[in-house]
Parts: sequence; C-alpha cells; structure tokens
Amino acid sequence: MRALYFLPALLLAACTTSTPNPEYAENLKSAKAICQAHCDGDYETWKSYFAEDAVIHAAEHGSATLGVDEAAEFYSGFHAISEDITYTGIFLPGVDTLQMQPDGSVRAYIQWDSKFKPTGEPFPGVLKAYHYWNFEGGKVHQAGTFYDAGGFSNLIASMMPADTPDPAAALADLFHLGMSKRKSRSVRAG
Repeated sequence: MRALYFLPALLLAACTTSTPNPEYAENLKSAKAICQAHCDGDYETWKSYFAEDAVIHAAEHGSATLGVDEAAEFYSGFHAISEDITYTGIFLPGVDTLQMQPDGSVRAYIQWDSKFKPTGEPFPGVLKAYHYWNFEGGKVHQAGTFYDAGGFSNLIASMMPADTPDPAAALADLFHLGMSKRKSRSVRAG
C-alpha cells in the first residue's frame, strides 16, 4: 500500500526528466565565444564557429537570410556605431522541436550594452535580444536573433549629432551594408 504513494511521484519524475545532450557543454562554450568575438570585433574568430553553409537570420523585418561572410559584415557594422560592447546573458539548452529532447543547440537571452561611438555617450538602456545557435558537428549551421530592430534604429537616429544633415542616410552609412542593399536583397528574397 505504501508503494502506491510513491508511484505518482515516480511517474512524474520519469516524465519530466530528460538526458542532457553531451554536446551542449562544448556548444555553449562556442556560443559564448561567438558573443565575445562580436564584442571584440573579431569576425575571423566569429566566423570560425560557423559551418561554411550556415544560414543566419537577422532581426530586421523582411530581411533575407545571410551567409557567414554577409552576417559577419553586417554585425561588424555595429562597431561603426558602438564601442565598449559588452553582454550579459542567460544561456539555455535547446530542444529538438519534434522529439522535445535536448539536441545540443544553445538559446540565450542577452542584454547588449555599449557606447554610441559618434558621441561617446552610453546607449540609454540595453538592447535585449533572444539568440539561438543550432549546431551540427561542432559548428553552427543555423543561427538567429530577435530584438526590436526598428526601435533600435530609431534610437540610433535620435542620438545622431544635431548637425547631421540626414540622420537616416548617416545611419545607413554607419552600417556599411547600407539600408538600400539590405532592402533590395529582402525584396528579391520575398
């Protein structure tokens, strides 16, 4: 009879316990190294964690997927407008969406902080983002970022020095991929 009291607890534990993916610890190190390489502006190191054919999803609405070189060029644009980039994050293991089992992928809620390079002032608040990195064979084969890209662009435009003739054009110039190139790529992709 006493065994019946423990049966529900045993069943609950069996249903909620999953085996950790043995690749997660190494992939977590890689995800953190990717973040640090971005902070350091070291995009050769950043690219070394990605498979050659990796697909990277940027946060901007309607943007096309990026290859590794394109993504490195895009993210390096943040260094044109930012300095002293730092991050704090909560990193979590991802799961296979079909099996609902840990698959070695890494998910993170990250707060990015930096100074606005044209003025040297800290950005008001932090950029809060959700990132994911899916791995195959120790390399990222798919990654993505979610944050309020429009709000971030508006913040940057509002912080441009008062003597900037066209803040939107200056903002496009700071991100050396430029708004027009990104827009034309996303239209073709759609």
